[in-house]
Amino acid sequence: MNIDRRIQLIAQIPYTNPFTRERVELEKGILGKEYQDPSANPGARRSDLQSNTNLANIIKIAYAWAEKARVALYKGEIQTQEAFTIYEDITFLITYYELAAKMDEHIAKSHRRPAQPTRITFYREFQERSTYYLEGTASAGFQRSQSESRLFSIYYQIRRAYYHIFENFVGNSKVVTELRADVWRSIFTHNIRRYARSLAGKLNDSVTLITGPSGTGKELVARAIGLSQYIPFDEDSLEFEENFMADYFPINLAALSPTLIESELFGHRKGSFTGAQGEHKGYFESCGDYGTVFLDEIGEIDELTQVKLLRLLQTRRFQRLGDTRELSFNGKLIAATNRNLEEAIEAGAFREDFYFRLCSDQIRTPSLQEMLADSTGERDYLMGRIAEKLVGAEEAESLAREVTDWAKRHLPLHYRWPGNFRELEQCVRNVLIRGHYGFVKNPMLKSSSASGSLDELMQAQYSAEQLLDQYASAIYERHQSIQVVSDILKVDRRTARKHILQLRQNVQK
Repeated sequence: MNIDRRIQLIAQIPYTNPFTRERVELEKGILGKEYQDPSANPGARRSDLQSNTNLANIIKIAYAWAEKARVALYKGEIQTQEAFTIYEDITFLITYYELAAKMDEHIAKSHRRPAQPTRITFYREFQERSTYYLEGTASAGFQRSQSESRLFSIYYQIRRAYYHIFENFVGNSKVVTELRADVWRSIFTHNIRRYARSLAGKLNDSVTLITGPSGTGKELVARAIGLSQYIPFDEDSLEFEENFMADYFPINLAALSPTLIESELFGHRKGSFTGAQGEHKGYFESCGDYGTVFLDEIGEIDELTQVKLLRLLQTRRFQRLGDTRELSFNGKLIAATNRNLEEAIEAGAFREDFYFRLCSDQIRTPSLQEMLADSTGERDYLMGRIAEKLVGAEEAESLAREVTDWAKRHLPLHYRWPGNFRELEQCVRNVLIRGHYGFVKNPMLKSSSASGSLDELMQAQYSAEQLLDQYASAIYERHQSIQVVSDILKVDRRTARKHILQLRQNVQK
């Protein structure tokens, strides 16, 4: 059976990161002149057939070819393993999108009622479609690459991952697109075919370390990864072995004393410390084989706790406080910090051996300033999305217009947003409630006395790089000309532009 180039490209879609340029080029190669630029309709980026014309057209092509190939399989006209693999991958893609809406509905229901797992009755529908396409596999001399229950588990994991990444990381900038792709890689690795073949459920030994400034959504990254782990499906009970919503355990380490950190993570026996009234099962013990423990502010813990966590990561064994019995932790660990851990190591505040146990998979969350510098109109778009979340679709446009109008009148053109996305959200909330937002102005822009400005700058304790950013921004605010900034700083226009439009929020200790 001859397989044209377009069908070969469609067969690659299940194994391509949906948030990368590679996926875009793949769709362009399949559709040619029929390809539609999704930037004109951000909703088209959602992985469903109703809003994504490109995807709908690709699935239409896949359907037509799969029907012909199914007949060919029965007739013995598919004779090579390569041809059968392409046919199988095409059927995977078709069946996945047939179930996509029902999987989304089940995921959303799990979020609304996290303590009430429900039976997945549409698994029977999946089995019927799988049988329809692949029942002739054995008679044709081939073997399926996945059992039905395992394939369904991977389907559901992919759908959860897309759901959590798409819903949590909004924006059209390049840095946000890269963040989405990075989170996807953290879950499935860069080689999705290998992941599906042998790695699903076996990556818990790889710790994910999330770094970035405060307010940039590190906890959202952790949550997206934690809620998107592989969980086996039991086809007899029609339930997953674990509830993805109930098996995610986040803890902010900076908010607790060392003793309470150990108690929450490792558990304790009655009387093991003052206030230990009874037995307590910690997060590591409560976390199932496919669950996740998220350690926020990992850079703030003392050395003794670092040693205990290091041992846990090395041996996957631990003890409750006051107990000698060994317990095992088989789940995934995610850690986050806004500190520069390499500098902390040099300062003797963080153990190097512990750091190298944490850094097998690293993700950096971009500052809001990076997002805004990367895409024209990004600030207004984000304000609109926040408005929709706060007041609903009907009032969102009105509130968004109110916020953007206020911002245009009162915020400096290149306001740095030191609080990042968290500050942007509070700005929208402030305008919603009070009609304005009280921001801290750039000291370089104040019209106070020279000595007063100098005092403020010294209080801020800017580094040379930060001071240059501030000065370049102030010049641009006044003259609205990159050339003027370039002339005053005696640097080329590219360097001047960097300090104006690509200001980066430094990581605070």
